[in-house]
Amino acid sequence: MPRTHLIPRIEAVLRRCEGVFADMTLKGYRLDLVTFYAWCTQNCATAYSAYSDMIASFITQETARLSPSTLKRRLAAIRFVHIYGDQAAPTKSSAVRLAMRRATMLKARLPKQAAGLYDVLLKILEACPPTLEGFRGLPSDTRGLSRCSAHLSWIGHTDTVIRAGRASS
Repeated sequence: MPRTHLIPRIEAVLRRCEGVFADMTLKGYRLDLVTFYAWCTQNCATAYSAYSDMIASFITQETARLSPSTLKRRLAAIRFVHIYGDQAAPTKSSAVRLAMRRATMLKARLPKQAAGLYDVLLKILEACPPTLEGFRGLPSDTRGLSRCSAHLSWIGHTDTVIRAGRASS
């Protein structure tokens, strides 16, 4: 595993965990800790035996350029090196939790919604002629649907195509 520049105590903790944790996990933690160590050096702080207000400040400053998931991963690396170095985990404090929650709220994104099948099913129905050949040409999921038997029903907030045999009057 390639070594990067970290203080000897952090390197000792990571070496102690080799063979117990996956190599890629330790590599990811090492890279995240190098970033945290560089930030600490730049801000005249200690990376090992870090205190919670300093970590909260790290999160606050990094929020502008990093996603919440990256910040959570960096927090996990900091927590890991403290726990397996037999130090108190500074990432559980309210200052760190509030900074992380603030970062998450500032970068909140709506999940991407998958396109519905309603319009696709109607296009399939319109493309097939109302004959036996047209019925056989329908995909198996739309069997039982035709222009005459497709019932539109308001369920919740979406239009739903229901098979004629399944529609309730």
